[in-house]
Amino acid sequence: TNFDYQKINYLMLMMNDPTVHFHIIPRYDTVKTFENIKFYDFGYPSMPSLNEGNICNEKVKDQIIKQLKDKI
Repeated sequence: TNFDYQKINYLMLMMNDPTVHFHIIPRYDTVKTFENIKFYDFGYPSMPSLNEGNICNEKVKDQIIKQLKDKI
């Protein structure tokens, strides 16, 4: 699976959470498919849409994390 991104956004937030924290969001100009699930980058190429999301189960999330860690 190819997780190469076209852009990357760094967000530093402190809205509801009193602790400053960062979100690092890879951005994709095409649909990515993993385990027959299509993942969309809502809002690309503008700001990421944090209210819309891709839904997958815990097993698929674990597989994505494992594959990403294997690339490190």
